Amino acid sequence: MNIFTSTYFIIITVLSIRNVATDISTFSTWDNLKIFLLPPLSTIFYLPFIYLLALYIAYESLFNRMKSFDTDKKLLRYAKIKILMKFNLNLRHLKKWIEEGGIRWFDSKEDLDEMLKENA
Repeated sequence: MNIFTSTYFIIITVLSIRNVATDISTFSTWDNLKIFLLPPLSTIFYLPFIYLLALYIAYESLFNRMKSFDTDKKLLRYAKIKILMKFNLNLRHLKKWIEEGGIRWFDSKEDLDEMLKENA
């Protein structure tokens, strides 16, 4: 079965190359170029969106967890800003920090700053 599949693939490839080489004008059109470039370009433009979505989800779950700490709103806002400034767009470091228990209960800015320094 492998020999049959390999032979079939080779024959189709050779015939395709021969047809393109003999009649290049029908192959090299703008429509064909669009068809060939659409899948890789779609992938290239889709990957940053997926990364930013994963980053947003990680931050959102972390910030929702922080709401349960029952601290004042100013301190929570300060914590969010400090965490965003520390990890920025680095999803890998943010997830590692969360998994290692980086976020703990804090009741002052100093506690938060110390917590962020410990897990640098």
